Amino acid sequence: KIKELEITIEGLQKTQDAAKKESEELKVIIEKKLEQNQLFVQEAEKEREHLQNKINALESEIEQGKTEVQKERELIKSTHSSEITAKESEIAQLKEENATVKEQSKVLKSESEAAAKTIAELTDKLAKLNATQESLKETAAKIKELEA
Repeated sequence: KIKELEITIEGLQKTQDAAKKESEELKVIIEKKLEQNQLFVQEAEKEREHLQNKINALESEIEQGKTEVQKERELIKSTHSSEITAKESEIAQLKEENATVKEQSKVLKSESEAAAKTIAELTDKLAKLNATQESLKETAAKIKELEA
């Protein structure tokens, strides 16, 4: 019976030794995997930092672009504002000139109507003078006839 127990103990000892050896091998494998994972984590962290730097640079570029666009808008606005002001001033001047021309046109029309009236009156007087002249010629002719 002791012999059997010794054999069993020896078998258990061999099993335990094999388990220890396998455990050591697994420990080595796990440590290697752990090292690989740590390297992978470090690489991933470096990549994350790199990407974050890229994101920051792009955000900075976007902000700079927004600022430039805003400045451009303000420049265009001020440029167009001065152009609009100039055009409005030009329009006001043209309206003033138009009003002056209309007033001058009214005055000229009034003067033209007055001149037409004067011409009609003078034409009428001329006709009367011509009639009087004819009458005087006839009278002069009758006087000559009577003298003769």
